[in-house]
Amino acid sequence: MLLVTFEVAFLVVLIAGMVGVPAAYAPARRNFPGKSVLMLLFLLPLLIPLLVPGVLAALLLVLVRTMAMFELTFLTAEASSQTLVVALYYAVFAPRPNFAPFLTYPSNK
Repeated sequence: MLLVTFEVAFLVVLIAGMVGVPAAYAPARRNFPGKSVLMLLFLLPLLIPLLVPGVLAALLLVLVRTMAMFELTFLTAEASSQTLVVALYYAVFAPRPNFAPFLTYPSNK
């Protein structure tokens, strides 16, 4: 079983070398249209594992920072001040005016 593993590994290295060396030689030595796109396609599998966690971490940090700023604003604002958090709070929890008396809201009975 170990011999089969070494045979497969040897064939994979051989095929990768036969394909990889010419594929690397052309962009390294020659200028041709689409060279930058080809280089991007070659490097993309190496970059994706680094980009995805980085972007997710950055988005998480922005979200945490934004929530912390809103919470701090809410805790330090007076009830009469119209900050974004206070306005959102009153928009959600304030009693609704009856602009259309002919329409009735469902009751919670």
